[in-house]
Amino acid sequence: MKPLHVSSLFPALLLLAPLAAQDSIQLQAPKSGKVSFVQLGRQEQNIDAGGQQMEVVQELTHHFTIEVTGVAEDGKRTYTVVINRVNGKLDIPMAGAIEFDSASKPEEATEEADDEGPMGGMGMPSGAKLAAGLREIAGKSFTADVAADGSILGVAGFDEARKAAKKAFGMAGQMMEGAINDRGLQNLVRGAIGYLPKEAVAAGATWETKVDAGSQMPMEQSLKMTLGTVGADEVEFAYSGESKMKEGARMPMPDAEVEGGKIEGSAKISRKDGFTISSKQTSNMSIFATNEMVGEMTIELKIITEVKRADAAKAETKAAEPAKSEPAKNAEAGK
Repeated sequence: MKPLHVSSLFPALLLLAPLAAQDSIQLQAPKSGKVSFVQLGRQEQNIDAGGQQMEVVQELTHHFTIEVTGVAEDGKRTYTVVINRVNGKLDIPMAGAIEFDSASKPEEATEEADDEGPMGGMGMPSGAKLAAGLREIAGKSFTADVAADGSILGVAGFDEARKAAKKAFGMAGQMMEGAINDRGLQNLVRGAIGYLPKEAVAAGATWETKVDAGSQMPMEQSLKMTLGTVGADEVEFAYSGESKMKEGARMPMPDAEVEGGKIEGSAKISRKDGFTISSKQTSNMSIFATNEMVGEMTIELKIITEVKRADAAKAETKAAEPAKSEPAKNAEAGK
């Protein structure tokens, strides 16, 4: 038997070295690029108010573009975000479905745009009223400062658009608060870059992160992230966690309590440009409160947030449209 010399192992070890180096990857917030996204937020509330059952559904879709416009020496990124369009729907008992779209023309508004219109008499805003407020933020931009590890340091530049939108919304402003406050703006940025690890990680690695969440409720999310498949062009994440009220915070309803805030999510991030390819997060919680008029209330709240690149969302919408049938041709007419 021919003896095995240690030197004969060196070539094999050298071949394995690059593979070992690829096991761990460092994922950071994008340093360049411009990408357009569609973010759909859907809230489903099943309410038990003194024994009376009702369901309220709100959908809010942001069409926006994010671009890297600066990278500082300390690694801080500056992004410019333009909200191109916001549209959605409110489905409320006794009021039906109220649809609204910032892309609708102002001249399409009717007297229902006023709080005293037919819907206003029921305490509900009209679609025209909501669209009028959203037109104040459509086409407007803001900036976001983001650390290299994806931590959002803050947003700025949206104050004038926010004030104009609130004025246009009128009494409906509370329903649309999530579209114009800082937390809502940060959620758009978060959707575009995902939840990133602070250190280099390999497939199967886990890490934990905490995020301020909730545009109208003072909530904090504790998430456990797991890096799944690592491909040449993209990486996949899966995560789970819980959502609870921030310590010392108060809900809009003073005596409200939140229980069972469970979160599940997944995402794909591009290794080419560093931006999200797609993501989906589902959050469930129960809210218990007391109302002077109806007594004890229980709200089962489900929040779904989906992010897709605009071209992919457009392709899916087009594929979902029913094919137009052409009238049958008369065989005799062709002769």
